[in-house]
Amino acid sequence: MTTHQSSTVSPILGWEPTTTPIAVAPIPAEPPRYDLTVTIGARITTSGALERDPQAQWIGRLRRIAAEKLTHLGLGRLRADAEVLVSELVTNALRYGEGPSVGVRLVITERGIVIVVHDGSGVTPQVKAVGDDQESGRGLLLVATLATDWGVTPDRTTTWCVLNLPEAAS
Repeated sequence: MTTHQSSTVSPILGWEPTTTPIAVAPIPAEPPRYDLTVTIGARITTSGALERDPQAQWIGRLRRIAAEKLTHLGLGRLRADAEVLVSELVTNALRYGEGPSVGVRLVITERGIVIVVHDGSGVTPQVKAVGDDQESGRGLLLVATLATDWGVTPDRTTTWCVLNLPEAAS
């Protein structure tokens, strides 16, 4: 599997790219029912290392926000997959991002959700083949499997995915 390397219009019906403070990613043309942008800042520890989210609090918070909003908006069928997608993209950004912060944008419409995560890395995330005995490395494989579409912006600093309702994807 390979990542999508363009920010052109996604083949998903109605999802179009737009320039956002986070970066270029497919954002719906219609007004969203919910649109949240969160910036997770890094702090410098006493040893001088960057520490973004040592207790993984932001991952859980963002997962809960997405799940609760989807349920509240009657899109609970997307809840479990959205929680995994948010977890994986945010975890990768916090773990491998190189910028001073991580930007996360959740856009929810009648047809589904767009998750956009900007980490400032500039390194293209790759789907990896991992062995059964490895404890990590499956995040983007999960994203590629669960998302209707996903990709990386041309500057490689932002990863995005789209999760449509089944009837919206046809």
